Amino acid sequence: MRIFLAFAIMVCCILTAEAVDINGTLLLEYEDREGGTGLIQNTQNQSLGIAQVDLRLTQELSEFNRAFARLSSSGGNVRITEGWLSFGGLPYDGTVTAGQFFKPLGAPVQHSGLSYPALLFHTSAVQGIKLSAEYYPWRGEIGVVNNNPFSQRGTTISSSSAFGRPLASTALPRNTGAREGYAFFGWQDGGTWGSLDVNVTGTYGKFSQTDMNLLDSLNILAPNPPHKGNRRGLDVSADYIYGPARLNGEYAVFKEGKLSLTAWNISGSWRQGKFNWIIGYDHLANNAAARPINVPASWMRRRVSYATTYEFNSSLQFRLQYEQNREEISGTANFGDHRGIPNDGITAQVKYTF
Repeated sequence: MRIFLAFAIMVCCILTAEAVDINGTLLLEYEDREGGTGLIQNTQNQSLGIAQVDLRLTQELSEFNRAFARLSSSGGNVRITEGWLSFGGLPYDGTVTAGQFFKPLGAPVQHSGLSYPALLFHTSAVQGIKLSAEYYPWRGEIGVVNNNPFSQRGTTISSSSAFGRPLASTALPRNTGAREGYAFFGWQDGGTWGSLDVNVTGTYGKFSQTDMNLLDSLNILAPNPPHKGNRRGLDVSADYIYGPARLNGEYAVFKEGKLSLTAWNISGSWRQGKFNWIIGYDHLANNAAARPINVPASWMRRRVSYATTYEFNSSLQFRLQYEQNREEISGTANFGDHRGIPNDGITAQVKYTF
């Protein structure tokens, strides 16, 4: 799919504005970090500003058909992160969706930062077609998509970078030949014992020549075999809620050619009135044997997060988080030291939805 599809959806929504449902999110953020710049150069300590603006437009074309577009602004760049058409009315609440969309998400992240599995799986939209269906308590989805190009800078979390497939700059991702298919299966049920939501997603696809050339040029594996073959991944998540208590976790492992990426996260929370008290642990690692030149790529990272949220009302929420973040980078003096590079940080956010 090309950018024209997303623009066509937006124009359709605007021309028939009386049928459009418009909502969005505004996120203000203050961040201060022990390392100041962490592992990324030219970043500022004690930053305050608009972290993200998200605008979503939905139009019900008929009883079963829908158009959707999402515009996001982060770091001064505005981009169309989603633009799709869906056609429903199939057996088992089946729906076919075509355009640019996000893959199924696992358990929600409860604290203000992203979990490390989000680096590998949840951070970028893809282009293609998918079929989803539901038969209580089961649900599923299969899709064939074009993925975003692999990046040595990946996605930024806790002021550091890791390998990943972020959404390309200000435009829709170009077709790099990184095609893949995925299958998602979920189970969700509840009762007096609480509620449980379990999700499993498998991915298998073509590792493009662009991706292979990037990893070959970095020379990060020892020995350094050519990066041929396919990419494959597995993501498993579970979310359990019982009264005011909640526990969720996620495990993701991906093979990008010869590069292996593994991450997992576990979080727990307790709701007390309008407050929600949260603690989480994240772990990220890859099999790179050397730090790429001039690239702050993570070798191993561990993070413990303490957070609280306060819901002033259904539209306004306040968040405060402190994280203990440790990073080990190959080729540096601290490598092998479990204490890693100290890069603790504190984040305060105001989230407004409409």
